[in-house]
Amino acid sequence: MKKMIGLFVCLLLIGSQIVNAQSKQITGTVTSAEDGLGMPGVSVVIKGTTIGASTDIDGKYTLKAEASDVLMFSFVGMISQEITVGNKNIINVVLKSESIGVEEVVVVGYGTQTREAATGSVGVVGSEDLETVPVENVSKALQGKIAGVQVNSATGQPGAATQIRIRGFSSVNAGMEPLYVIDGVPVATGNYSYFTSTGNVLASLNPKDIESMTILKDAAAASIYGSRAANGVILITTKSGKEGKTRIRFNASYGISNITNDQDYGMMNPEELYGYMRTAIINTGYDPTTYDGLTGTPAGFFASETLPNDVETFDWEDDMFREATTQEYQLSFSGGSQKTKFFISGNYLNQEGIMVKTDLERFSFRSNIDHEVNDYLKVGVKVNGTHTEQNDRPNDGMYYANPFWAGRNILPWHLPYNEDGSFNFNIPSNQNTNPKASAEFNDQWEKQWKFNGSAYLTITPIKGLELKTLNSIEYLDGEGRRFWDPRSDDQTKNDAEKGTLQISNTRLLNYNTSNTISYKTILDEVHSVRVLAGIEAQDFDYQEHYASGEELGYVIPYLSNSLKEKSTADYGWSRYTLLSYLGILEYNYDSKYYFKGSFRRDGSSRFGEDTRWGSFWSVGASWSIHNESFMDNIQWINMLKLRASYGISGNDGIGNYDQYGVYGTSAYNGYAAATPASIPNPDLGWEENAAFNIGLDFKFLNRFDGTLEYYKRVTSEMLLDVPLSRTSGFSSMRQNIGEMENSGIEFNINAEVLRGDFNLDIFANVAYNKVELTDLAGEEEISDGFWRRHRLGGGFADYYVYDYAGVDPANGMGLWRTADGDMTYEYSKANRIYKGQVEPDYVGGFGLNFSWKGLSLLANFEYKLGHSVYVMESRYTNSDGASWGTNQSKDLLRHWKKPGDITDVPKPLINNSSGANEWGTSRYLYKGDYLRFKTLTLAYQLPRTWIEKAKLSQAKVYVSADNLYCWHNVPYYDPERNVTGGGYTPYPQTRTITFGVELGL
Repeated sequence: MKKMIGLFVCLLLIGSQIVNAQSKQITGTVTSAEDGLGMPGVSVVIKGTTIGASTDIDGKYTLKAEASDVLMFSFVGMISQEITVGNKNIINVVLKSESIGVEEVVVVGYGTQTREAATGSVGVVGSEDLETVPVENVSKALQGKIAGVQVNSATGQPGAATQIRIRGFSSVNAGMEPLYVIDGVPVATGNYSYFTSTGNVLASLNPKDIESMTILKDAAAASIYGSRAANGVILITTKSGKEGKTRIRFNASYGISNITNDQDYGMMNPEELYGYMRTAIINTGYDPTTYDGLTGTPAGFFASETLPNDVETFDWEDDMFREATTQEYQLSFSGGSQKTKFFISGNYLNQEGIMVKTDLERFSFRSNIDHEVNDYLKVGVKVNGTHTEQNDRPNDGMYYANPFWAGRNILPWHLPYNEDGSFNFNIPSNQNTNPKASAEFNDQWEKQWKFNGSAYLTITPIKGLELKTLNSIEYLDGEGRRFWDPRSDDQTKNDAEKGTLQISNTRLLNYNTSNTISYKTILDEVHSVRVLAGIEAQDFDYQEHYASGEELGYVIPYLSNSLKEKSTADYGWSRYTLLSYLGILEYNYDSKYYFKGSFRRDGSSRFGEDTRWGSFWSVGASWSIHNESFMDNIQWINMLKLRASYGISGNDGIGNYDQYGVYGTSAYNGYAAATPASIPNPDLGWEENAAFNIGLDFKFLNRFDGTLEYYKRVTSEMLLDVPLSRTSGFSSMRQNIGEMENSGIEFNINAEVLRGDFNLDIFANVAYNKVELTDLAGEEEISDGFWRRHRLGGGFADYYVYDYAGVDPANGMGLWRTADGDMTYEYSKANRIYKGQVEPDYVGGFGLNFSWKGLSLLANFEYKLGHSVYVMESRYTNSDGASWGTNQSKDLLRHWKKPGDITDVPKPLINNSSGANEWGTSRYLYKGDYLRFKTLTLAYQLPRTWIEKAKLSQAKVYVSADNLYCWHNVPYYDPERNVTGGGYTPYPQTRTITFGVELGL
């Protein structure tokens, strides 16, 4: 027996020596992908054992392991990683946030919820999507990211607003933009600039200050905001400090932008235009050797078959664009103690536009401070101050001073400068307006100072009971100026005292107060209950002053230098108030069955005394199937949840005084007069939106998760402009009448394809939406502009166009279809048809996120399908000679040349009167489908061993590209136009390459 014990001891000693020989000490640091700082408390365990360690306060760890061991790194709210030891002695790991998970906490109306507890439809965009994407406007970061959210970037103007539609079009004449709520406070949106048509107050918000954006899409999620939730809600949460040492971050980026023109759209070059016009002369029956009917050219200019070598030309189209630059710098401080936490940041942005003299400059400051006074009292202050200056030029319309229009209009042999270097104003192809002189001398800008401040106080007298008051003020002060300098015009018509000046001052004050009491508790360990009640009030006040003067000189270009009889002034004031009562009930049984109900009653000053109060409510329920006992043995399903909701929200997105019969100013017999401007309607009330939603959330194999949803919402009591007989003196009257429906399906999926040293995530989402008008106040259709109609059984707006049939192969003349199906050359006999719709059938996006060690690659695509756009200016740029004397699109080079040619472009004729280029023709209606390579970002996180000597905790460099390429068939620089599918010569989108660096201490 003793011998056996001795032998066992010897074997044990030998085995331990073998183990010691194979084991080695592993060290490393675990950092956060969000800020590059060390993460304390991360669990590091050898897979299949209980052997492990935890990281210290700096994120460092040490343990012994063998080469064949697999180390598991895990932390709550972060994506776990598994790494084989192999021959490595140092293993550093970067953990990413668990962007989609059962326990993910998301911001919702008046609180937060885990994803599992949510009964409504929500989408989230995190700070990682904003950090390295070159956007100056937060709403642009949503493109292609959230199912059912359509984002239109109708213009590339720096600082311009986007147009957002959540689950389709909810109204015809009332507001359709979502409600924006920043840190619990509803804020003003839209354009409060007087002279910049694309101004946007959201451009004052710095995207790098944002922690997350939550989109509330269905009634269960959004109805608690009642009267403002019909179009969805976008909750923006800014960053807060975290307990620990102070973290300092510095970001700097530099970008280069150029126009996007992926379909090689453009105007004819001098040689092409010369040949085209010479052909038009011959087609019209003139002799090109003697023709003198083109203003500004001598007789016989078209004598030779090709453009004479001695003719000097200028590329106006190319000149209207420039390579623009963007610079952005941010310095932030965050941290705090157990009692006090803070986040402070300063940001500077200088973004040039691709059109000369257009740009945006922004200075912003933010301070978010939270302090726990004691165990039951907490206070906080959030302050954001911004100064923006936006320089603009006429760029959305067919103005002769608009470089986008003039650059395509002016004949290439009309030069910008005279021989002595002065500006040339003898430009008959642009009404003798030189856009280069206009850009040089004229002013058009808007300066705004904006302040958002909120303060909250939370009292918790007993466990579970919370009383909170949140009070805020939003202040905007704007100053605008537009000056037409006399030097920018034809000096043969104007002298130095013929300048015109317009100035404006705007002021916005928006007060909000929200006061709530809530209580939550758990009964018998399985019944979780939360109730909330509150009262809110809003007071919105907007004022504007406008003055103008004529016959000013450019030496003293101020109103004091204007003649009294040539001066005018105007003043506008508007006010709106809202009072609300609200309540929420949430119930959860054993983390399986969830119920949520909300109720809100709003009173709006926009409606009459008997109709101003509206009641809005929602109910939602969900079933966490994965928590049922019968799912215990189905290990590959991590989450399976069924949810449904129904509710009613409201819309008061109309003018502040639409209920009244208001008067407007006019002139009568040389005197100022007040005349009726609208018909009173004291019965005007709420537009209601009833929405049903059913969804299935899933996650399986710990790698794949997503959502499948169906929804239907019905808008009733629409705030509709009902047509009236012209004998009434008015064309329409706003009433509560009409109905429309939106229904659709949404699907999104995320997949963790690879985990370990190599990480690969992919995502995709698609949404189908159908709009149908079911009641139009007894009308079959209502006009939505000359080329569009709202009609029963149709979409939101269908194009109503003259039926263009192409070109007669025999003679090259444009053809039209008549109502009988016959062909005619006469535009006046053409049949009008419904063809194409404004709204897309499908919107969505997809992309990937790849990382390896410190290297990461992010790619995003977005698309829209099933809609049409109308290129309005094509009537002039594709005129077949009707716009004789201006440049033409090179698309016309496909014109008919000889009998038998099959084409849709007629032969050119001087001053063509055939009507082939008339308004409202289907010829200029194009499919708006596109697929856009939206962003591509390559980043490298420098190893800690490289940067520790510089006392840095983080160092990252990146290059990011925005709008890399767009596949489309719209004959313009970019396929996107406004949400109504139109617009004249919109400011094209830009392709931007940005280089950046992020440093942390």
